[in-house]
Amino acid sequence: MRSPFRHRTATPPALSPDMFENAARREGFDLDSSQLEAARTLADDATWCYLVGPPGRGKSWLLDTYTAALPAGIPLRLHWHEFTRDLHRCIRTAGSLPAGLARLLGSHTVLCFDEFAVDDPADGIFVDRLFAAARAAHVRLVVTSNVRPRELMPNPLFHDGFAPTIHLIEREFTVAELDAGVDYRTEAHTSSGFSAGRWIVGERETADRRADALGEHIDVNGRRLRVLRADDDGLVVDFGELCGRPLGATDYLTLADRYRRWTVVGVTDLTDAGSEPAQRFLHLVDVLYDNDVETSFESRLPLEDFGRRDLLPPRLLSRLGQLNVAPIPIS
Repeated sequence: MRSPFRHRTATPPALSPDMFENAARREGFDLDSSQLEAARTLADDATWCYLVGPPGRGKSWLLDTYTAALPAGIPLRLHWHEFTRDLHRCIRTAGSLPAGLARLLGSHTVLCFDEFAVDDPADGIFVDRLFAAARAAHVRLVVTSNVRPRELMPNPLFHDGFAPTIHLIEREFTVAELDAGVDYRTEAHTSSGFSAGRWIVGERETADRRADALGEHIDVNGRRLRVLRADDDGLVVDFGELCGRPLGATDYLTLADRYRRWTVVGVTDLTDAGSEPAQRFLHLVDVLYDNDVETSFESRLPLEDFGRRDLLPPRLLSRLGQLNVAPIPIS
């Protein structure tokens, strides 16, 4: 059978590590030692690269700087949720994973995905096949993640079955850890996009709840979703409707493309919500953050009391921590 990747022969061009330092200085900061080491790994075009570290350590900045320095048409950069969505679509059209990956990549020879986090067994099944297809296609992979390879697929029911893929990742990728002990996001001050959103403590007035109760329905990838409002001013939707139903990152991406301002009402304590709604909320925040959607969350709980802090993923705490807090009842 003719390989869908037969046209691929070129490797990505090598870059100078100095390029990253110069880019940082132009933006008014210096790279720390772990960022410099990660930059050297990125500049080595002969190796696959796995950038790992807690939220706010500069992984996405390094990835953005790397892809911007490559010639146009060489890199394809996607958030992991976007990548899995688009690849599944291409597989359905092309009929197989190699053919679907070839369709998605086109002539790109570097594939980058941000926030690699495999916690869904359905996604875990095809990850090792994906890496094998990328290797056969002579495509360089560069990923960022908040967790080390051995911490992927954290659910103990599925972790052992994913262990061979973890070993593959540790063998095929050069792992560069970034952790200078500073969450650089807390040092940045922005007033647009996700960071312009609010965590609002309180409940809506009863009259408002009665008015909203009529609501309306919108279509999301073939599903009917009940919302309190959906128009040019944005989306107002209940936590239970978003996270209590079998929706996924693909559905949240569709909505994020459609509505650029969100209000999520009735956010409950994740400790009591259940594991699946809590996981969906994590995916929801990931999508809203990475697509820079201005989002307000309404909850009875102050942000510091929202779920057990020792159980919530660090990236969720970091992202919600950028919101403006409004510790007053909603009027």
